[in-house]
Amino acid sequence: MTHYEERLENDLARLRDAVESLAQKVLQALRDAMRSVLEGDDDIAHATVIGDHPINRDSREIDRLCHAFIARHLPGAGHLRLMSSIIRTNVALERIGDYAVTISRESLLLSEPPPGRVAKQMQYLAERAVRLLDDSVSAFREGDADGARVLMSIPEELETGMDDIYEELIDKAKKRQLRETVAEFVILSLLKRVSDQAKNICDQTMFSATGEKKPAKHFHILFVDRSNSCLSKMAEAIGNKRFAARATFASAGSDPAENVDPALIDFLDDRGIAIEAGAPRAVDTLEDSIQTIDIIVRVGNIDGPALEDLPFHTSAFRWGTVEVDDDLDPQQKTSVLEENFRFLSMKIEDLMQILIGRNAD
Repeated sequence: MTHYEERLENDLARLRDAVESLAQKVLQALRDAMRSVLEGDDDIAHATVIGDHPINRDSREIDRLCHAFIARHLPGAGHLRLMSSIIRTNVALERIGDYAVTISRESLLLSEPPPGRVAKQMQYLAERAVRLLDDSVSAFREGDADGARVLMSIPEELETGMDDIYEELIDKAKKRQLRETVAEFVILSLLKRVSDQAKNICDQTMFSATGEKKPAKHFHILFVDRSNSCLSKMAEAIGNKRFAARATFASAGSDPAENVDPALIDFLDDRGIAIEAGAPRAVDTLEDSIQTIDIIVRVGNIDGPALEDLPFHTSAFRWGTVEVDDDLDPQQKTSVLEENFRFLSMKIEDLMQILIGRNAD
């Protein structure tokens, strides 16, 4: 080994040791923060807040070491990917340290530890988030792209568990002080953010080890109206025609009709859009898959209490379409369909540009 190679390896080892040391401090801060919540220990909370200062110093030192490495060695592709990944992982770890501080500060607002079932759920989710972070750091340290890829699916499981405990907190909110309920919501949201940052570390592991970039997010969008025979079906068909590579579009109705409107089928066929085969479906049939929906859009009229209780992570919109009256003559109906087609095409394109950027196609 030449003197230069020895110096390069020494610099890399110093960086890896610094990242490992920071990761262990962050993991301990997160564990301590959750202890302060679950045990009602204010002393631990205050110590965790103060303990963030060494974490910040270590993070700044890693940033300095990375830039010094780049300036000194002018690294090629492999080492340059590693430096980029270390810088991003360093940011993720520093943010998790901040989450631990906020969790500790929120715990100080609680007059007592969370009630029984909430505490058990919170402890379970915290343990899962900490384990995921620990495993993600291990995969990064070892350059284990395959292990990181396996870990990538776990945050979705944690998100489902979050929705369950959010409902529990809402049920208990009327019997407790609002300040305490809000504090618990904040703590749970930060645990979710820990899992998201762990996923980011997995992304960096895969990029560093293989050059594989983070896959683009694939969105799930649901259109809802009353009958699911016309407007929601039209929106679904437009979405799947234009943006199927980046999103999955579906539709449902609060009081579904027996069949899709034949006029809609002919209208879309004239524009080269094949509508999904099958009868309209009810919103109620989506209970098992509703957790996967990112965005719900109400188009036209909708009856009843459909979709009142949305998952915590789901965004909902209402678009002011024009109702397609069955009493219209064929020419009038085509005109109304054309108006809605243009409106929905524009709104869907605008939505997708927000979600995925200007290159929406």
